[in-house]
Amino acid sequence: MSIEPKLIRAMINKARALKMQKKFDLALFVYEDILEIEPKNEEALEESNRVRTILTRQAKATQEEQAELKEEERKLFIERREELKEFLDDSKSNIRDSVKRIAGIYESGIKEEAIEHRNRILNAIIEFNEQLQERLKQIAGDFIFLDFAEENRDLLDDWIAFKEEMLFQLKKLE
Repeated sequence: MSIEPKLIRAMINKARALKMQKKFDLALFVYEDILEIEPKNEEALEESNRVRTILTRQAKATQEEQAELKEEERKLFIERREELKEFLDDSKSNIRDSVKRIAGIYESGIKEEAIEHRNRILNAIIEFNEQLQERLKQIAGDFIFLDFAEENRDLLDDWIAFKEEMLFQLKKLE
């Protein structure tokens, strides 16, 4: 039994906590330590690049500029968070409706048609999740002082739990 995966998970959690505390330089050190242990760890690679970008942008801005940028960024953050929340709520509602319709078709005895619809919606949910992750990375690039993904962790965790539940319900239809 290897302790390495548990150690890496603990280090990633520590780096995230440091990032949330805006201790970006310390978070970067932790991500770099992870990469020394496991050079191809995707999460550490992505997060270390994100933290480097934040540190670079912060270094370029003067204190006055930083205060103005932080205020603008906070407004943009609130706007983007609301857009994301609304988008995820709409998407969850549509997916939930589709899953109910497919289950209804299945229960009515038209199993072959239900399985076809199920396979399409399974693929659509997986593709949607990938597109969502890419979009979040793009949005995160708009921010210097805030980590959009971490600041919206509650929305993302809720989406992940919803996605997993819908996938589970769809896979039950066999």
